[in-house]
Amino acid sequence: MSPATSQRPLYALWDESIILNTIRYLGSFVGLFSNFFLIFLVFYSKTLRKSQYTWYMILLSFADILIAFGHFIRTTYIINASSKGILLYSRLICVWINTPMGMGFTATRIAVLAIAADRCYMVINPLKYKWKANAKLILIVFTIQIISIAADTFTKVYGGDNITPITMCSMGAASAPMASLFGQFYSNSCLALLFLIYTPFLILYRKRNSSQDTTSTSNHWRRQLEVTVTTIWILFLYGFLWGGSFGALFYANVSFVYYRTD
Repeated sequence: MSPATSQRPLYALWDESIILNTIRYLGSFVGLFSNFFLIFLVFYSKTLRKSQYTWYMILLSFADILIAFGHFIRTTYIINASSKGILLYSRLICVWINTPMGMGFTATRIAVLAIAADRCYMVINPLKYKWKANAKLILIVFTIQIISIAADTFTKVYGGDNITPITMCSMGAASAPMASLFGQFYSNSCLALLFLIYTPFLILYRKRNSSQDTTSTSNHWRRQLEVTVTTIWILFLYGFLWGGSFGALFYANVSFVYYRTD
């Protein structure tokens, strides 16, 4: 192992490994194919096009396509740079390389919130729920996605150090200081909204079902348990993905700063 390679952080070497980049390529192709296929099914089927929920899934697929496309671009760039022996990267180039993936992650949160609110409203108030697509509401959700993407991209580009090179071409290492604050605020806000949507839903669901006469007590409580466990699992999963991802990002940034000052 050369001295230049041995001085690099372990996560930077792992980021350039053949195994990890092969997995990224596979994930990118699966993500692009599956989401484009889902969009094709929606536009092919008249029934699916009429559903409000289906259009929220389209917005989620739009975000997933950005993530998959971003993974493909970043993986291609990392492989090309590694083959040429490039060990240091330009921060600004890495920001733009990782931008599509960051845009996808930002848009995903809004789509998930819209889907959660739509599903919860359908369960709590099925008689007033409208199955037909509401173009204005869909446009509002899409507009919020675009605004969030623009704000997130601006914070990652503005105010960063464009002179000092970085050892790992990731969004965490390349983002400007403002991006960490905005990212934590945005992610935690979306996570809090998700809890605010699901927690009242769970309480209302339990109260409504408890007040109804049930023919089988065992089936009633089994259904209650299924809904409760599913809801808790959803909240835990998104809490881990959204909160945990920024915890890992914070650790990576601290390690990166420590490595540069050591």
